[in-house]
Amino acid sequence: GLRKTELIITLLRAGADPVLTDADALITRDPSPFIVKLQPEAQVLVTSDHLMSTVSRDDELEEPARAVASAWNIGYMYIRHDVLHAMLHWQQMCSDHPNLWDQNLFKDVLKIGGLRFPSSAPARVSLSAHAKKHLFLGYNGTIAIGILPVSSFCSGHTYFIQRMPQQRGIVPYSVHTTFQYSGAVGKMHRLREAMLWEDEPSYFTPSQGLLSY
Repeated sequence: GLRKTELIITLLRAGADPVLTDADALITRDPSPFIVKLQPEAQVLVTSDHLMSTVSRDDELEEPARAVASAWNIGYMYIRHDVLHAMLHWQQMCSDHPNLWDQNLFKDVLKIGGLRFPSSAPARVSLSAHAKKHLFLGYNGTIAIGILPVSSFCSGHTYFIQRMPQQRGIVPYSVHTTFQYSGAVGKMHRLREAMLWEDEPSYFTPSQGLLSY
């Protein structure tokens, strides 16, 4: 957890707006066009373990009131440099609670002060653009957050089990090899089955041969 926070903070201090992924999250398409259209409001965009799409389109964020309760999966996320203060808070929480999952602490920090959806925001706060883009406010109402669509920023369940992007005829932006067992071996097997993993030719010519039918 601390290594991830150190990397993020280093990038944010340099003025970068990074897209960060875990090693087991496959990037299949450039997410820049999707992120750019959510500017200038969006500051944090994160994938979700939500198991169903809450929107009819694949090019918009999930409906926050319906998807926000599921786990925010920080294995793939976008963070803008102006949320450095919140990420420093997250880093401190990870340091103070080394036995707690950094992913849960990430959500806990951004939930400080409660999550504010457009319909429940104070009248003096104009959230029309936020509402249109399915953004909501966290961290005492100072950070605009969005839940990336589960149909195009896929978990292992929406991609390998439900085959949501395949059924919708779209190319996803990412595939995270979650929702499976057997660790790295299982993740590689999932990718091989989906023809998303390239092996050396020797893999297909083992010394004992292959069983075919």
